[in-house]
Amino acid sequence: MIDTTPAHGRYTLRSATESDRAFVVTLWRESLGPYAVPVFGKWYEEISEQSFTTHQPANLKIVMVRGEMAGVLCLRREADRIYLADLELLPEYRNRGLGTRLLEDINAYADANGLEIELQVLVTNPAQRLYERVGFRPIHVRMQRRPEG
Repeated sequence: MIDTTPAHGRYTLRSATESDRAFVVTLWRESLGPYAVPVFGKWYEEISEQSFTTHQPANLKIVMVRGEMAGVLCLRREADRIYLADLELLPEYRNRGLGTRLLEDINAYADANGLEIELQVLVTNPAQRLYERVGFRPIHVRMQRRPEG
């Protein structure tokens, strides 16, 4: 979908393998947990494990920077759009332009192919600012009420 070895050289992408499971699941927990727990009441480790298994290997990529694992990217190409299922970076790679560069590359691919890009982000996640900065706009709000007690 997007170039796995872009000319700008800021990162490379490689397909995730079973040996990446612990890295990916831990990154999801550490990156998403602080935003998911206030919304859902707890972290669902089993969902992370299942998500790793159910993502098609072609869609789940490890973001590499200078030979080191820096994060996870999961894109799914659909008939008329790209679904950005996940973009998580290790803390030491955040706020350094890497997430912006990845999203700009995804945007360029989508524009060249006449595709929309869709994603979901928790209302508690500050990544919303990054997504808005590169052109994403909210289109609906999903609301939920949890039982009392």
